Amino acid sequence: MTHTYEFATEQMKHDQELYRARAIIAVAERDEKSISKTLREYGVATSIIKEIGFDVDSYAPKAKKATSQQIFEQWCKNNIGKTINGGKQIAEDTGFTYQSANNFIQSRRDIFSKIKKGQYVVKDPMAERMALKGNQ
Repeated sequence: MTHTYEFATEQMKHDQELYRARAIIAVAERDEKSISKTLREYGVATSIIKEIGFDVDSYAPKAKKATSQQIFEQWCKNNIGKTINGGKQIAEDTGFTYQSANNFIQSRRDIFSKIKKGQYVVKDPMAERMALKGNQ
């Protein structure tokens, strides 16, 4: 019986070493992901990471990038009343493609008023709604 117990102990030690090695690889190759997400991908217990000397809490995930919609809306808030020539100016200012900027203009008619072909005025839809409520 003692032999079986020693084998189990040796197997457990071997498994622990494999988990430690996997944990080191997980931490080294985690890229921009949080350490907890990487641990789940590699199947390593958080206790192993703590055991090898890493603080799991210090590897908190970074804030998510703003969506393109939010970036476009922020650009519009900063440029209320400005006349633009299609999506070219928005594309240059925000770093998105011309097509994405044009799609945004076409989808948000509450923000953009067409003056003539290819020219739009950036409006503040909230201010317009408040003005309408005030006139009623």
